[in-house]
Amino acid sequence: MMKVMNRKWSRYVIMPLTVIFLAATLSCSGMTSQENTAEGQALESQTGIITRSVLGGAVVGAVVGGLVGLLVTGRGQGALIGAAAGAALGAGAGYLVGRAKKRYAQSEDRLDYYARTYQEENQRLADYNETARKVVAQDTMRLASLRRRLAARQISRDQARADVNSARRHLALLDKALANVQKRLAEARLAYRDVRNTPGSARLREQIQRYSRAVSELSAKRRQLARSIARAPELG
Repeated sequence: MMKVMNRKWSRYVIMPLTVIFLAATLSCSGMTSQENTAEGQALESQTGIITRSVLGGAVVGAVVGGLVGLLVTGRGQGALIGAAAGAALGAGAGYLVGRAKKRYAQSEDRLDYYARTYQEENQRLADYNETARKVVAQDTMRLASLRRRLAARQISRDQARADVNSARRHLALLDKALANVQKRLAEARLAYRDVRNTPGSARLREQIQRYSRAVSELSAKRRQLARSIARAPELG
């Protein structure tokens, strides 16, 4: 009986979760060899950090969901369904509040936890926005001068195409980061709802307002880069 359970565990829980871990790792890895500036490499690295702050919830959710699915159904299909559902819940809004309620029974303690979490998140996003500002400024300047440099034969079409492709890669990184910080903002609002009647909750509200402004700032940078790419010459 134990051997059968071990085989089921390996086939239906360990293997699916291994796939989830690998997917998370690959989604955070990137194109360092294709980036040609220190800022571009920094943007990629910091995008991975922001992504992992949400994927951590997805991995934990998948572990719990997989175990529940196996125990309830006794079959591997249940484990796979449970893991998928757990990952969706873990990476979505509500994961932070659920974890806090398990750790801290008192709302005051949860408030401290939320405030610490979003103080760290604010610093992480501020650093990311500064890197994004530099990258978008560099890409915007390069793309704006493409026609002039091509006409003056200062660069080849291949070099111009490389500039556009680099900007597109940076835009993809900004899209990934923006999607993840928007999830974190949704989590923050649920966290505030959990402790809004707790004395001192104003400090968490201030952290969330600061985070919301930083998310808007990142969204504006993303739009700026997208416009610059749209205005670039068609290079085939």
